[in-house]
Amino acid sequence: MVGIAEWIKSRLGDTAKALETLHETARIARGANNLLVLVVAACELAEMQAMQGHLSQALVTLQKAQLIALGPDANRLPLAGIVDNGFGEILRERDLLKEAKEYLERGRQLTQAWWSLSSLEGMVSLARVLQSQGDIDGAQALIAEASQLALSTDSSQWDEIFVSALAARLALQRNDLAAAIQWLKKSGLLDTAASIQNHPYHIYEYLLLTQARYYLAMGQNTGDASRLHQALELLQSILPKVERFQRVTSKIEILVLQALTEYALGEKDGAVQTLLSALALGEPEDYRRIYLDEGRPMAELLARCQSAQQESGGYLPSLGYIESLLEAIPPADGAAQVLPPAGKKRTEPTTARTDDGFPISLSAREMQVLSLIAEGKSNQEISAQLYLALNTVKRHVYNIFAKLEVKKRTHAVSKARQLGLIP
Repeated sequence: MVGIAEWIKSRLGDTAKALETLHETARIARGANNLLVLVVAACELAEMQAMQGHLSQALVTLQKAQLIALGPDANRLPLAGIVDNGFGEILRERDLLKEAKEYLERGRQLTQAWWSLSSLEGMVSLARVLQSQGDIDGAQALIAEASQLALSTDSSQWDEIFVSALAARLALQRNDLAAAIQWLKKSGLLDTAASIQNHPYHIYEYLLLTQARYYLAMGQNTGDASRLHQALELLQSILPKVERFQRVTSKIEILVLQALTEYALGEKDGAVQTLLSALALGEPEDYRRIYLDEGRPMAELLARCQSAQQESGGYLPSLGYIESLLEAIPPADGAAQVLPPAGKKRTEPTTARTDDGFPISLSAREMQVLSLIAEGKSNQEISAQLYLALNTVKRHVYNIFAKLEVKKRTHAVSKARQLGLIP
């Protein structure tokens, strides 16, 4: 159990150190033929890779863990449910909600039959999926169940406060301030940030960002600029450590919240530049829900980013990526949906399924690059044709290879044709 103890310690924030510890834990578990520790370490490794912004790499790690979690007769062992939960969370982030729900429901069923507490993270991910799909009652029922589970004797001392903070976030997302305040009181988050200083880093960061969300919502709803400045102060206080710990997903969230706060303060040009930075970080790995979950305020700001990119001619984030996010946000009652400019072709991610049913999603830009690879174009030629920096093209090629699980361009084209991604 020493490896597990070290693994838990490694989750205090620094993703590079966490990865080092998890690789060592997996090596020891493999030598000891400890299947449980090996699968858990692989899933945590995928979580750290996702936190670093490498969603495609995390999916490859989970696919390997999926093979490990098979019994002698090739049947899926109960611990495969942990792997399903990992898949579900990444698919949720990429806005593949139907597929994410399937994985998370299957993961929940498997883990409940084996170790109910291991299903906690999957339950809160499923609650987020249900709310995004409009099933508010279903999401709230799951949160209530997760809250009770977090009070069990087997839970850690941080589970209850984590679930309460997540419930508060969901309430803020649907603009239910009364419910959010109730959950925030339960978690103690209406106190000052200093009250959570002694929490493990990953919990501390989550709670601090939840507080920032609360101040932002209060400022937006009441027009109280002091609340908005409180949100900015919290966001700016955590950003240096997030950057030092290479927590890219957290950095995107901070920039998104900062942009929304600046926008609420009337600093529209600054808000556009901040959100463009967040979008540039998220596009290569096709982050989506981290923007979409912010709803209509995000739509207004995305429309401004669209105009700014058209005027500047900037390459990243691409107009196609911004437009696909705009199209995914439903219009407010009585409002027209924001559409691409006249004559501009819509670009959307493309999804295919492998023989075992696993979805592979390529962003609109990755599909463009893949199509040019199929035409025999070099990276330099793709760079010139798409007006992208060479390093950006290389990053897209790397992501395509990772998603298709290939190492050569010819193999990527062959696999893509098998899956029906390209003719």
